[in-house]
Amino acid sequence: MLGRRLVVTRKGYLGAAPRSAQVGDGVYVLAGGHVPFVLRRDQSGGSAPSTFWLVGDCYVHGLMHGEALRWEGSRWEDVRLV
Repeated sequence: MLGRRLVVTRKGYLGAAPRSAQVGDGVYVLAGGHVPFVLRRDQSGGSAPSTFWLVGDCYVHGLMHGEALRWEGSRWEDVRLV
């Protein structure tokens, strides 16, 4: 847990994220990734695709084996990382 902090998602999932993670950051499953990632939306404006800062990888209990992709309302979205 060195360099990590305990987090709880809006849906109540418990996890470990980088210390730099902040309230309002999102947990995303990226195509081809083996773990979820914490992304922070870029607030400078702009158009689609949405632009995000990569905060880092994370562990979220219950999301490590593609479970999020089976949630009602989950969807694929184009994003740009900076």
